[in-house]
Amino acid sequence: MNNPIQVFEKIRDNFILYLETAFGTKYDDFEVERNDLMKRDKVFSRAPWVEPLPTYKPSAFTIEGITNIPNLNDAELAIFKRIVSAGLFGTQPMYQHQWEMLTQAMAGKHCVITSGTGSGKTESFLLPLFAYLSKEMNNWKDTANNVNNTNWWSVNGFGPVRIVNANGTLNDAVKQRPYVNRPAAIRAMVIYPMNALVEDQLSRLRKALDSDDARSIFSEYNENRIYFGRYNGTSPVSGKLLKDDGERNTFTVTRLKKELKAIQKNNEEVLNYLQTNPDNLDSEKKKDLLANFQRLDGAEMRTRFDMQDSPPDILITNFSMLSIILMREIERPLLEKTRQWLSCSTESDVELNAEEIELEKKNRIFHIIIDELHLYRGGSGTETAFLIRMLLERLGLSPDSDQLRILASSASLEGEEGGLFLKSFFGTEQKEIKIIEGTQIEPQEQSDILLDTNIFEKIGIASVETENEINYQYVLLNKGEITLDECNQRKLSIIEKGEFYNAISNLLENQDKINNKLFSAFRIDGRVRAVPAFKNGAGDTTEGVNSMSEALFGDANKIEAVKGFLYILSLFERFNINNSFPRLRFHLFYRNIGGLWAEMKSDLEMQDNASQMPISNLMTTPQLISNGKRTLEVLYCENCGSIAYGGNRIVTRDEDNNAITELLPLSPDIEGVPETSSATIIEKRKYLDFSVFYPADFTGDEVQPEHSIPKNARDDFDAEWEKAWINIKTGKIQINEEPNNPTDFRKGLWYRVKNNLVDIAESPTVTDKMRSIGALPCTCPHCKSDYSKYAPKKRKFSPYRGFRTGFGKMSQILSKELFAELPAGDSTKKLVAFSDSREDAAKLAKNIEEEHYMSLVREVLVHNITNELQFDSEVINAIENNLIAERTRLIEINQTRVGQINAIISNANIGIQADIIALNSLRDNIKPISALINIIIKNLLFEGLNPAGPYKSLDFVYVPNGAYYNVVKWSEAFDYVNLDYKDGYFYRTKNPATQGWEYQSVRDVFNRKIEGNLSSFIFGKLFYSFEASGLGYATITTNIDSQALKLGIQQPEILKQICNSFLRIWGDTYKHNRSDYQTTIYLDYDSLPQNRRERKYINKVAQVLSKDEINLGNEVFGILIREGHTSQVEINHLNIKLSNRNSNYYKCSNCGTVHLHPSASVCVFCLNVLDNQPENGDVETLWKKNYLTANLLKDYQPFRLHTEELTGQTDDQLTRQRQFKNIFINPLNKKTQTIDLLSVTTTLEVGVDIGSLQAILLANMPPQRFNYQQRVGRTGRRGQMFSYALTIARGRSHDEFYFENPLSITGDKPPQPFLSLGQEQIFKRVLAKAILQYSFNELGENQGGVHGEFGSIENYNKDELCNHFEQHIDDRIIEIFNSLNRGIYVNGNILPYNFDNFREWILALPKEIRSKIDESSIINMDLSEFLAENGILPLQGMPTRIRNLIHGFKKITEGNTIEGYEATTIDRDLGIAIYDFAPGSQKTKDKGVVQSIGFTPNITGIKYRHDTKSWEADTMHSDAFSSRIWMKQDNETKKILTKKYDHDNQNGNFGKPDEEDGFTVFLGATPAAFRTDLGYPKDDNEDFDINFSKPITFAESKEVDPEFTRNSKIRYSAQETTWKINNNGDFNKQFKGKYYQQKIHGAELPNQWLENDLSGNNTPIQGSEEEMLSIVSGKVTEVFRLEPINFPLTIEVDPFSTNKFKSSSSKGAFYSAAFLLQRTLAAKLDIDPEEIEIAAIESIELPGLNGITGRRSASIVLTDELPNGSGFVKQLHNDFDNYLRRCIEPINNDEERYNYNILQNRTCKDASYQDLKNYRNMSFHPLLDWRLGVGMLRLMADSDYTSGLKEDDYFKPELLDWKNFALELQQQFIDSFSDNVKKSAFGELPGFTLYEDHKIIIVHPFWNVSTHQPEENILTYAIAEAGIENVYFIDTFNLHRRPSWCHEQLIKRIQENQ
Repeated sequence: MNNPIQVFEKIRDNFILYLETAFGTKYDDFEVERNDLMKRDKVFSRAPWVEPLPTYKPSAFTIEGITNIPNLNDAELAIFKRIVSAGLFGTQPMYQHQWEMLTQAMAGKHCVITSGTGSGKTESFLLPLFAYLSKEMNNWKDTANNVNNTNWWSVNGFGPVRIVNANGTLNDAVKQRPYVNRPAAIRAMVIYPMNALVEDQLSRLRKALDSDDARSIFSEYNENRIYFGRYNGTSPVSGKLLKDDGERNTFTVTRLKKELKAIQKNNEEVLNYLQTNPDNLDSEKKKDLLANFQRLDGAEMRTRFDMQDSPPDILITNFSMLSIILMREIERPLLEKTRQWLSCSTESDVELNAEEIELEKKNRIFHIIIDELHLYRGGSGTETAFLIRMLLERLGLSPDSDQLRILASSASLEGEEGGLFLKSFFGTEQKEIKIIEGTQIEPQEQSDILLDTNIFEKIGIASVETENEINYQYVLLNKGEITLDECNQRKLSIIEKGEFYNAISNLLENQDKINNKLFSAFRIDGRVRAVPAFKNGAGDTTEGVNSMSEALFGDANKIEAVKGFLYILSLFERFNINNSFPRLRFHLFYRNIGGLWAEMKSDLEMQDNASQMPISNLMTTPQLISNGKRTLEVLYCENCGSIAYGGNRIVTRDEDNNAITELLPLSPDIEGVPETSSATIIEKRKYLDFSVFYPADFTGDEVQPEHSIPKNARDDFDAEWEKAWINIKTGKIQINEEPNNPTDFRKGLWYRVKNNLVDIAESPTVTDKMRSIGALPCTCPHCKSDYSKYAPKKRKFSPYRGFRTGFGKMSQILSKELFAELPAGDSTKKLVAFSDSREDAAKLAKNIEEEHYMSLVREVLVHNITNELQFDSEVINAIENNLIAERTRLIEINQTRVGQINAIISNANIGIQADIIALNSLRDNIKPISALINIIIKNLLFEGLNPAGPYKSLDFVYVPNGAYYNVVKWSEAFDYVNLDYKDGYFYRTKNPATQGWEYQSVRDVFNRKIEGNLSSFIFGKLFYSFEASGLGYATITTNIDSQALKLGIQQPEILKQICNSFLRIWGDTYKHNRSDYQTTIYLDYDSLPQNRRERKYINKVAQVLSKDEINLGNEVFGILIREGHTSQVEINHLNIKLSNRNSNYYKCSNCGTVHLHPSASVCVFCLNVLDNQPENGDVETLWKKNYLTANLLKDYQPFRLHTEELTGQTDDQLTRQRQFKNIFINPLNKKTQTIDLLSVTTTLEVGVDIGSLQAILLANMPPQRFNYQQRVGRTGRRGQMFSYALTIARGRSHDEFYFENPLSITGDKPPQPFLSLGQEQIFKRVLAKAILQYSFNELGENQGGVHGEFGSIENYNKDELCNHFEQHIDDRIIEIFNSLNRGIYVNGNILPYNFDNFREWILALPKEIRSKIDESSIINMDLSEFLAENGILPLQGMPTRIRNLIHGFKKITEGNTIEGYEATTIDRDLGIAIYDFAPGSQKTKDKGVVQSIGFTPNITGIKYRHDTKSWEADTMHSDAFSSRIWMKQDNETKKILTKKYDHDNQNGNFGKPDEEDGFTVFLGATPAAFRTDLGYPKDDNEDFDINFSKPITFAESKEVDPEFTRNSKIRYSAQETTWKINNNGDFNKQFKGKYYQQKIHGAELPNQWLENDLSGNNTPIQGSEEEMLSIVSGKVTEVFRLEPINFPLTIEVDPFSTNKFKSSSSKGAFYSAAFLLQRTLAAKLDIDPEEIEIAAIESIELPGLNGITGRRSASIVLTDELPNGSGFVKQLHNDFDNYLRRCIEPINNDEERYNYNILQNRTCKDASYQDLKNYRNMSFHPLLDWRLGVGMLRLMADSDYTSGLKEDDYFKPELLDWKNFALELQQQFIDSFSDNVKKSAFGELPGFTLYEDHKIIIVHPFWNVSTHQPEENILTYAIAEAGIENVYFIDTFNLHRRPSWCHEQLIKRIQENQ
């Protein structure tokens, strides 16, 4: 890679060049100022931050050099060495931590490795495991254990009867290990947090234990192998081999055989590939490749049925699967056989006596190995910890057993806290768990060395300008081929004699001192952290750290010197110069630009230079006022680049009732927070809210469009540009009369929409249609571009745009630029991009590839055209001038092309007309569109890309197979030798009329698609089109001399220009045959409407040439028809004239449009006269300034960027990983399926081996420092000198904070993991799980689900279970209790539970289950699932709450027979699914888009039933909804009540509650699954208006007696249902639909509930009635409520007030208090704040006081996040007074540090990441304010507190600075609205006077200003001074957050009161 600073600058500068290209304006001064702004620190980018990568201390041992390992004899040690050397470990020395882990574990200690990423943690825990297995291996060597290698899955004669025994096990004939001559048991269980890691580590075990080398070793031991197996959802196969009726399960057997065949086929292909070895892999790479594929004849277990029969020595799984294993009968042998082995009770042990048994037990060790241990935390981690105890109990072990060995890896676990976590997790009480940290090598000494700044600056500059020269000399010098003097003579003069060599020598000689100096900067507070590489100008205000520049050169600003230093380090790496400098990781931060704002310029300022930009002082965040001027958003026209102002509209009235419009920058709308947020994207703003003003002198020729607003509103409204003036200081617009002060005003045109001559924004009555009208005008008054009749893109009705960078495009460009900097090579040119959601990752993959494809098409064309033109020109010259030698040279380059041109010249010379035209085209650089298509096809096929684009619809094509068509990948349709299409392949489309399939050749369809893609390049907007980029233009080729003569045009070239411009106008207005929009066909010119631009163009040209318009137009029309263009551009008939570097260009002085010919002296855009004189300079000038063409002038080659997603919704994660790692056995697949960029979620945060990444991209700022650390740790693992982490800040408050504070995200300490073993509720759930498993198993129940085999709720027998409990309460049940009740650490002490306190609860459990069933409306459900959802069993980590979006079905075949169909799905947790999958929502997967249309039973597949000879849907539920419930919400308090849904409909309305005033009654339904139309995914999102609210939790009201303490009323409920409700945005809308019937693949899909508007052609089920419902997600958990007992009459805090000021500030206070309590509780319990959920606040009525009633406030609701509760909010309830005190009066000690620091923070004006904000509560950020939160809780602590109305209150921390804060806000407001606002003071309170006689007092948000204060105070004194009349109040909460909104509201109130 290049110098890291160059990389940073290149990415930044190229993106800025893209901005200038895509968002270009007509103003040169604007471009200069924007460029300068974008390069300032903290605007678009930060200075690079750099950190040294850790170097770990090596041990003194290689594997071969080990002489002794504890508890291994010489023979066992020899086996260990051989096995480990076979594939696990190389010849390098072990790290010290690996050696320590090996020896300590083999000495009998539990060990956890915590070294950093890339330090060999996996080997650290595998080495001691292999050592132990080697010990066992030595005992097996005399016993044969062969593998059964009968390939029964592909051999005839093996049907279900022969494969499956009558008892449901595999027959001996097919078992992998039919004759096990040693005890089969699990010696080690390796548990990973996710399946991606399972797959990754399997490859390591295959290489170590099943490679050819390993097999050779095992063959010497009687074929004894160390068996290993993966046991998770991907293991072949899920299900049972017998049906419930005892018949063999044919469907499962078929799936099993199919999967084994696929594995075998892969294995055969890879072995064949390795045998031929076309890529010349060495032996190690061969072994690596083979390890990625399972082999069926060795040590890896084939199927889960084989593992159930003969447990492997090493079982690899995850905790979800472990939970299932513990609960199901089918997996019992896995545990039972292991238990027997551990207890020495296997068949092999029958001859052992008691003493021998005890001795043998010491040799039988069960290893539990857990990777990424730190991920198991909080409530869910606690359940997992108890699961470990449950496992050990089933194996007959305890946490302190000598037969147990704990090995694990984790992120940092520090001190006593880390050790306590480990003991808590594993339950150890006597045995310690040793934490082994990696020992890092870090320089520790001090150094004062400084490098020579002057020399290194020269080197830094030279490294950019003369890099190749320097590199060349350096190589020769070091090889001794030239002398130093010669070297210096050959170098450019920029580096003086000897300086370069001396600098290198100086670094090498002083590297220890330099390292010491570097690390003095890197070491902050005792830890090595990232620091800035340099200070990035004046805008860089980073404090508290020294930069690399400061450490090395004594000055933080020496950028070029740092560049020189890093350049020399890169030389050391490039030429393998031994050095001790650290490897460096660079953190690059770039920010999404949300728009541009600026000050307006007055007429006076524009007077001297009308061509200057009409704005000044650009900024990327809005300010109300700047330099005394109003700032507004800057808009631009995408066609001409002219600038307009945009702002929030405020309409007021003057004393004569005339409307006055004032424009303001955007003000946040916080009324809807947290549920909704308003649109801030300009394109989505509405006319009533936002207004546009175009600053310009009046020309008298202002455009008035035929249509100026969207079609749906045209019948009612008119739009126009009206002459107006805007006050640059106030933003007020005036019309009719010109102001007499040019200093304060700017003239221009104001966009207005009117109804009956009245502006609709001023209308007293507002209709829904008015509200729907967009803010942006359909026309540009400068260039007259008119979008009113056509939409260039979906919903794009205006040429105006904001300067907001689209996130998709930004991601693509930054990815491309970073990717371009990666070193060449199949394994090094790789990039991983992280996102925080599956949808974001999927969209990122789709957007990047599609955007890059379009860029690649352009780049390929540009580069190839440039090269071809040069080549063709040289060929013509050589042939016509008979240059023999030159012709020979050219033939050697491309003989075919030389022959083609020679034939054309020969034929032209003998008068063949077609070849004369062709030769002229060659000489004129004209290419037919077919030539361009051919270039694209050949170049993209060469890159392995689909030449028609990476679109989902083009993924598959069809090839005939008899009467049918087989579907194949698109790549099958191409010839990769000749880089062309193959014949005989077809594309399928559905005829909309007949609904039948039609087949067209792939060539025709793909070429049309390429033509469409090309059309968007040839014809485009502003600087993006082919012609505007200076590359070429569409042209005619016909001889038109006669037509010119007929028209009297002396120069035919002018007529040609007219025709070419006519083509351009057609193309630019999307009138071509590859457009998505229909074009009206006109057969002659005279038929064209007068308002069409092409007609206006001809009219203008006719005037210029003094010709008749109709004659001219008809001739042009006729010429174009003869060229093949009838009334539109026929792209397939198009010819393009290409530019060379010296071509001229012409630029319109009015609109800036570039032309490559004079266009008959008329501009194609604005139709103004175009100067016939070309611009100074040639098109190369344009190329340099254009992002699309700049690379033409550089040493640059276009490259592919094939992207795919890898997330939890990826169907085949293993294949994706292989494709990214270049693991292919088919060369064609490698060419077309190699992944360059992998878009991932947290799947790859952990240690999945995806190769030697040198760079990653983070598509958003990660949630926490910990996530960032994990992600960036993926880079630099393979020893590169430099690695990179590029992060895009997306403009959200969370991203903005860390963009401003890189020190925090790169270096803050990650949180320590924690557990909550002392929470009784969690313990009870796991105890119930263990007891019920035991009892139901004893009772013979074997039906159930993943939670347990407990039968169904309708078959539940309470009495039977009660009897069993009573019989075993004092024996087996207490044993189970005791096994879980180990290592219960609370605050560092062991506090076990007392069984006597649980006895009654256990005995009552069967009755509680019965009661839950009776209360429920569910009538048919698996009992274990029911118990999990109702709080009796653990729910976390299990799939019970997962909901699928079914989007299709995939065929399952056996040979040519279709055996069934498997559902393809996307899944989400239920609480997320009700929003993400709601009808109308659209989801992205594998670059396709699917849309939800309704609900369905959860269909797993479609099976063929041989007994009924029919297809049948295999469903897990009978209905589309798993439950229904009636819900009743109080409209005022928002409290939720529920009532059971009566399925029997006994009262005729399904039990619906009675309607009641003030309440909304609605049906809540929980979907069983969601569905799409089940068709093939689409390429793009469709336009669909759907209203989604953000998830917010409502707690169901439950009657609980309150407790009273201080001024607080608190309630706690142990089991209460919380709800998330999606009502489609409004209870009046909800979701409307009914049940439909649908047949697919021959099967009837049952009970499909479809949304009416999305039901398509499906037929409703007869009798199904339409219903309206909301979709809901319920969760039983613990709930805590807090509300004030009362407030003084002086205080009013009511979030539900009708006063918008009061409601928003009160809502902020309550939510701030809630989050403060959450964080305080989390800090005390040492848990993650996310363990406690903030539910929606609820309205309450306060008791009457002094005869005053009806006052309202609210209650805070906190719940445990973990389903069924964690006991956390119970802790808050039980110790509430103490928690309340912590929040308002914390002590200055370590335990209360969090709260104490909050109250000491005087600089934070609202909330920050140090107090209330975090990633997860981003939707609340606009509301949060720590002072209000503390104040709110103080009100609940002290009924006399008045929040500042008394002087004593101001000593409270939350009020210390309030008066000064109010004064600051007063001044800011006056500065912003100086025209009608004057500063005032009312007593001690600041305020202002509005309109001379209206007094506004600034007040505290809590003060009661709606009624009279009952006693004298600071507020009553202020009111008395202000007077009774015309007094208004404005609080500091709103004035701080949205002053412009406050201004608007005040004016409205004043007018309402007049």
